[in-house]
Amino acid sequence: MTAHGLSSWEASLGFLADDVAVGVERMAKRLDLAMGDPSATGGVAEPDGFAGLDRRGPFDRLLLSDWALSEFEPDEFLRRIAMAELSYLRVEQRRPRPPGRISILMDCGPDQIGAPRLVQLAGLAVLARRARVHDVELVVGIAGDEPGAWLNGELPELFSAWLRARRPTTVSAETVDAWNETLDRESSVSWLFGAPQLHDSVIPDRWRRLWATESCWGPSGATEVSAVVDGRSVNLELPDSSTSIRMLRGHGVRRDLKLQIAAAGSPVRFPRFPGSPRRLLCRGDGADELVVVGVPQSPGESGARPRARQFPGPVLAASVVGARTVALVAMEGGVRVVVVGKRLGAVDLIDISLSDLGLDHASVAGLVGGDLLPLYFLSGSIVVGFADQWWRIDAPSSVRRIFPAAIGASVTADQPWVVWSNTGQLWFGGVAIGLPQQGRGVMVGNHAHLGVEVGPGHWRIYQRGATSEIRIDDEATGLGLVHLDGLPTLLVQSPGGRLLRLENTAGASKTLTKFSGDLADVAVHPTEPLLAMQRDNGAIDVADLATGEVLLHLGTNRR
Repeated sequence: MTAHGLSSWEASLGFLADDVAVGVERMAKRLDLAMGDPSATGGVAEPDGFAGLDRRGPFDRLLLSDWALSEFEPDEFLRRIAMAELSYLRVEQRRPRPPGRISILMDCGPDQIGAPRLVQLAGLAVLARRARVHDVELVVGIAGDEPGAWLNGELPELFSAWLRARRPTTVSAETVDAWNETLDRESSVSWLFGAPQLHDSVIPDRWRRLWATESCWGPSGATEVSAVVDGRSVNLELPDSSTSIRMLRGHGVRRDLKLQIAAAGSPVRFPRFPGSPRRLLCRGDGADELVVVGVPQSPGESGARPRARQFPGPVLAASVVGARTVALVAMEGGVRVVVVGKRLGAVDLIDISLSDLGLDHASVAGLVGGDLLPLYFLSGSIVVGFADQWWRIDAPSSVRRIFPAAIGASVTADQPWVVWSNTGQLWFGGVAIGLPQQGRGVMVGNHAHLGVEVGPGHWRIYQRGATSEIRIDDEATGLGLVHLDGLPTLLVQSPGGRLLRLENTAGASKTLTKFSGDLADVAVHPTEPLLAMQRDNGAIDVADLATGEVLLHLGTNRR
């Protein structure tokens, strides 16, 4: 038991300070009961035959042989009732399947200032815990943002996004309708937090409701709220006023919580951003282990604790899709796709031979000892590249070679940016660039940028028909293309490998002094201006290129 006594809630609320965590836990436990079965997508358990015999039960399920005693041996019948010796049929029940995703639409407008926001936080903690227990994805939308701009990640990341989300306007039924169109209708459990003004409005049947109003006051303000969960009221005791204020201002986060690897000295290697989520994926202790960690939004916030993912064989390539970790694993003389988390289409049925990918045991040994290669998802298929050869894999065992010049992740998991090389030209977004393939660098950046190295130190940048240039040292290496201050910007590593610079299309150059030095490995996020750096001593820093701040530190030992 920890100091704040969270027991089973500790894993969810451990990122909060002790007093704040206790206040959230107290409200969350009451909401947890009011919000119903955490695994149900709707409906109730249905009978599905008989599952055996019980010693107690309703008389309509009493065995006929025991009923016969009531007529021929009534005294024995009564004795057996008293001693629980009669037999009753036990009904098998088919439980609703857990959801594939839990979605929360948050009303962060003026009606939710103060105590109602505390109830939202407690509700978020409840659903985050359920998502963790059932290993499903949790996403949060902020009403007032672009419909469909769902945020995902661990609870500390979602808490940070919710904390910053305050909107000046109230939520309308039209706003909810627009978000409703972006839901996964087959597998998503959907909650609307807040929006009490819509209580009498027509709300899509897809949404369950949670909202609150202050109901009791003391000398320092509200002490209780009445929360309404799908029309049912539940009274919640608020934390004391000072703790409540700390929660709402974000001061209740354990700022001394450093994201260190769980075991002292545990090696973490080859940090990569394999997709659009703010998640860092690294090789762990051994070829069959990966470490996943969420990246916080700002330096003062705690991200998700690192999670080690163990696989049944050496990992050749991997990616993250929402809360899932997906890996291409060498095992039993073949290659399989293993998904940690909710099932992802039919990709976990893929089972092919090493030779289908042009690999043998020697090449596998080389791959698992080096860089963590990315997986891409393209219209239900897996795409992976080894030694400049790209392969498209469909379940269960269809493999064919494809010929892209480069691939980059986009904000949509199964629609990466693909640069095709065909008829002596590069094709991007269905448009011919008109530039012959010269065997030099090609990279895709965020904001749909394409960078092509047309000569030593000469990069040509394409974006939606516009063309611009970036010039760098002939011997320098372009690491990634990002969008900073409204301009395409190239992250460049000096010929000696010790200096990092930003070079943009306006000719401006900036040396990243505090990020330079003993660099063993560098990676750039495909859709956000994030930089991951591994030092020679094994420590990993993740920085925001837009602000120049370090967001995350992964050390080799606990402090």
